[in-house]
Amino acid sequence: QQYEQSAIYNIHFAVELTGQLNVEWLQNSFKAIIERHEVFRTQFGNDEGVPQVLVQDTVELPWFSLDLSESEQPQVDANQAVLEDARTAFDLNSELAYRISLIKVTATSHILSINQHHIISDGWSIGLLVAEVASLYKSFSEGTAAELHTLPVQYVDYSIWLRKWLVGGRLQQELDFWTETL
Repeated sequence: QQYEQSAIYNIHFAVELTGQLNVEWLQNSFKAIIERHEVFRTQFGNDEGVPQVLVQDTVELPWFSLDLSESEQPQVDANQAVLEDARTAFDLNSELAYRISLIKVTATSHILSINQHHIISDGWSIGLLVAEVASLYKSFSEGTAAELHTLPVQYVDYSIWLRKWLVGGRLQQELDFWTETL
């Protein structure tokens, strides 16, 4: 059994980065995020129709680079590449649930495109991710340690807590409430 593959579950955003960019620092920032957050090292699959979750110790950074600086219309081509990524579904059975693309438009203009499956992210998480990447990049540029708060729990811990909370009649109460509300 395959998870449904649809771009409707994508949470995509892109930001324009202007000025001098150190790509290695940016990549290292994302690598630190992957080490910090288990959800970015999590793969999903199934075993005879039973959903499986595997948190890996390490994963390769799903990083894609595209240099359009020699294109006749680099901004148009970059926008097309961003839209294509946003519309591309994830195959959760065979790939991580996020992609990071860096598109070079000019020597001092890049587009950072991040696409995540909703299974690992939501709208609120985007702001947190951007803040952490910015903090890490700044730390790399200054040669200092990043000042990120210690994570009290990982996403899987929250999932376990939620599952335990929904035991018994609580799940039915929630279903009844949301059925009535919606």
